[in-house]
Amino acid sequence: MDGPLREAGFTVDTRRRIARNGPGEVSLPYTYLGADDRAGLNYTGQPAVSSSYSHR
Repeated sequence: MDGPLREAGFTVDTRRRIARNGPGEVSLPYTYLGADDRAGLNYTGQPAVSSSYSHR
């Protein structure tokens, strides 16, 4: 997944942090399909959802 992010001008470091400097429109090759709110807790213990995407 790093490829499309880097192509859109983002940087991705080894801790999986994603950053982008400056303004601009971003178009990634994914379509949001929806979310499941029964995912449970995330790594911080907060309620989370499981989002689904498809590659265009």
